[in-house]
Amino acid sequence: VFFSAGAYGKFILNRFDRASFHRFDEGDPIFRSGYTSYAFSADLGAEFSWKNFGLGLSIRDVNEPNLSFTSHPSGKLPMEVSAGISYRFRDVFSIFTSAYHTKALDKPVFSTGLEGYLSGFALRAATDVDNLGFGVGYIFELGEFSRLGVDYAAILPLTKLSKVGASSHELSVRLIFPPPPPKPKQFPDLTVLSASLEENRFVLGDSTRLSFVVANIGDKKSGGFEVTSFLVSPDTVTRVFSTELPLLSPGERKQVSFLLSPDVEGEHRLIINVDDTGELFPEISGSVTESNEENNSSFLNFSVFRETTARLEPLYSTLELLDVSVLADEAPVIPVVFFEKGDADVPERFFASLKTVAERIKHNPDIRLIIKGYIDPESEQNVPDKMMLASLRAENIRSKLIEFGASPSRIAVAQLDGYDITKRRIAPKFAVSAEKDRRWICEENRRGEIVSEFVKSFPTSVVIESPGEISKFSELFSTWKPLLSSNLDVQVLVGANKGASPSLTLGAVPIDTYFVNVVDDAGNLVKELGGGEGTPPMSFVWDWTNREGSIVNPERRYFVKVELTDSLGSHIQALSPPLEVKTRAVTEKRESWIIIQFVFDEVSSVSYFFDSRLEQFVQRLVELANSGKPLVVRVTGHTDKIGSPKHNRRLSAQRAERKYEEFSYHLMHRLGISRKSELDRWLADHNVKIEVRGVSSDDPLTVRVTKDGRVEESLLGDDNLPEGRSMNRRVTIEFITGE
Repeated sequence: VFFSAGAYGKFILNRFDRASFHRFDEGDPIFRSGYTSYAFSADLGAEFSWKNFGLGLSIRDVNEPNLSFTSHPSGKLPMEVSAGISYRFRDVFSIFTSAYHTKALDKPVFSTGLEGYLSGFALRAATDVDNLGFGVGYIFELGEFSRLGVDYAAILPLTKLSKVGASSHELSVRLIFPPPPPKPKQFPDLTVLSASLEENRFVLGDSTRLSFVVANIGDKKSGGFEVTSFLVSPDTVTRVFSTELPLLSPGERKQVSFLLSPDVEGEHRLIINVDDTGELFPEISGSVTESNEENNSSFLNFSVFRETTARLEPLYSTLELLDVSVLADEAPVIPVVFFEKGDADVPERFFASLKTVAERIKHNPDIRLIIKGYIDPESEQNVPDKMMLASLRAENIRSKLIEFGASPSRIAVAQLDGYDITKRRIAPKFAVSAEKDRRWICEENRRGEIVSEFVKSFPTSVVIESPGEISKFSELFSTWKPLLSSNLDVQVLVGANKGASPSLTLGAVPIDTYFVNVVDDAGNLVKELGGGEGTPPMSFVWDWTNREGSIVNPERRYFVKVELTDSLGSHIQALSPPLEVKTRAVTEKRESWIIIQFVFDEVSSVSYFFDSRLEQFVQRLVELANSGKPLVVRVTGHTDKIGSPKHNRRLSAQRAERKYEEFSYHLMHRLGISRKSELDRWLADHNVKIEVRGVSSDDPLTVRVTKDGRVEESLLGDDNLPEGRSMNRRVTIEFITGE
């Protein structure tokens, strides 16, 4: 919809040129008062448009000016009223019709016309009963804010005047300016600036001051309004502040502050709203109409903590000393020698442990030592002859043992083609980024390892398939008799279990590969019994131990699982009936060189020393428990410093839990009970408390040694040395008694 109206003023001149007169009568009364007359006149007009329709109205010579030389009334120009209607066909052409009327006419005069548009041009044609008119126009663009219009129009009479060549012509020039843009309405605009807390983290019960600035950044004065603040806590929303501010002029600011004392710990958000009554929170409800309603809110996040407190509860409030005993610990010996990069000389710090090994080999005539040399594939990748370096390391360890008294016939260097000299002692499961950890890992891979084995093999188990084969036990004992006679420290516990032999029927299709494993009732792999190509054997032996050599958990059920792949690509699986496990402890007493050594980043041990002493630990626990005194058994897992503290904390706890589980099975066997619930009851009845914990690398290994008649503590688990880190990967058991 468009509407416009306008007024047009004009000056009209009526003049005769005397020079063009012919046979002029100077007494003519028409020119008695002169040859020139003029007058001012005005036109009015209005236009209304809607979509493609247009309606117009004009009034010409509103004041009816008089152009006669003598001001005679007949010389007045009559007022002319015109009205018209048009219709625009797109932007191509328009048709229109109009009517005009004057006092000199008896009836209106109607006319019609057509106007076409093309590339800025306008062509027009119109007619009525007395005249024919046409015109042309063009609009020149002068810039962004103005245009120039040039129009020409001609009217040719259709009456007798056409015979004398009479016509009317009009040329107009228009300078067109678009209307100025409407002045935007003015509104206030309230917002929050510079909100801050004195403390973003504080203790429960303390107070902090919130300060902020309320500003009117609009262009009109505001009325009075409310400012509210809400505290959004973990579980609640609380209105903590409300005030009313007077009007603010444009650009005016107001400082506001108040004390805040949250009574709930945790993460909080403080929301500040201007022009808000708070009744519709979280929505804002105010009374001031603003140019921007989206900036009326601001927020701050902060934390509230509970005050840190500590409470100590002593396990025993009284200590009575009746006697003082000083104990000295035996320092463990590690069967590994570590070397400097690219070097094969045995470091002097290993001489003492090699002397101990040489001394112990004398007392174990059925044992021989095999020495293997290794290189680190990362730090020694540029060594010219890696095989020679590995061989020299093993040979130098052998030479030192012989130098310290070991028999050369009892020590051999492993053939290099029988093992991988680049096998890592430490192969982390996690990415190692710290330069220190990478250096330490390389140090532990540059090594020589001492492995013990029997001079001749001894069978460790027999399979009794029928009662008539019981004599196989006698054959087994006869092979062990020389070993027991010559090695008085060896203790062998023999047990037997009733087995359930799985049956397997094979079809005519040849078997390509097979795998035979023991799994528990949760589907976890317990132990690999065999695998290979071709048809599998019809029987396998399982000694009721897991992959680490420890006795399995008697509270679970176990199955033998067979997986086959035939030559046609088919996969077959079979499970045995469940195997009932009634565990009898099978413990081997072996010469050990480390207390409890673990594979790096694992919960399984690489030494049988712990298992070989379980019976001794169990016997000692029972003795102390039967003494009637309170007893605390503390099982503690440790790690070295390689890796993150969080990972090592979890790993040390897993090691302690694993070893305590094995220890508890042996204790149950010693007590003749079969359920964990019975063991818990026995411990409670005998005032025995079990503590299982992991301390990560916080407690490196120290031992008490006697020196010059005094007992001193010596740090063995130095994490700066590879052998120290090996010692720190351990589990310790302590018996703490009290009256």
